[in-house]
Amino acid sequence: MASAFVIIKVENREVEEVHGEVEALTEVIEAYVINGVYEVFTLVHTDSMPAIEKLVKEQIEHIEGVNSTLTLIILEPEPEEAPEDIPPPEVP
Repeated sequence: MASAFVIIKVENREVEEVHGEVEALTEVIEAYVINGVYEVFTLVHTDSMPAIEKLVKEQIEHIEGVNSTLTLIILEPEPEEAPEDIPPPEVP
């Protein structure tokens, strides 16, 4: 199992469309529209590191409106060791 955060830079006015298409991919566990240099933040799980590369290069980067991506491989905790439900942080 391999996991990564894939952050996506989107062309103007196409954020919702890109978010919807990315969110529909089976490997995408979570997808959020964010504010800043990038517009969509995702968490992906695949069977292997090469599968992450294939997902990004052959699917995500081919979605209309995607300008660029940044992929951050998750090293720890190992995905199979990650807790099922991570509680949200407590806000003071």
